Amino acid sequence: VVINLNGCIDTSRCINVISSSLIDLNESGSGVIVSPNPFNDQFEVSSKEIIEEVSVFSMEGKLLKQDEVNHTLYYSNLKSFSQGIYFVIVKTKSGLSQIRLMKL
Repeated sequence: VVINLNGCIDTSRCINVISSSLIDLNESGSGVIVSPNPFNDQFEVSSKEIIEEVSVFSMEGKLLKQDEVNHTLYYSNLKSFSQGIYFVIVKTKSGLSQIRLMKL
């Protein structure tokens, strides 16, 4: 974007902002919810659809935990994990939902 006002020109860079929330409604409307976020030791994943699999990855992309679920509710205890940001991938029949999760 270029702005010209009284002979002064200013430019700025446009960036796309993607909003992140605790609820990830993908195109099919699976409604995956992860709570609490942030969490201390454990978190819960719930979905309108059957959750097939839940995977936890580090910020570097390393797979740290993976569980088959086959239910609409899943609990995970990450007490042994360090504080930081993790990515939770939830697989349902409709596809994958990625949630960024913070451990306190």
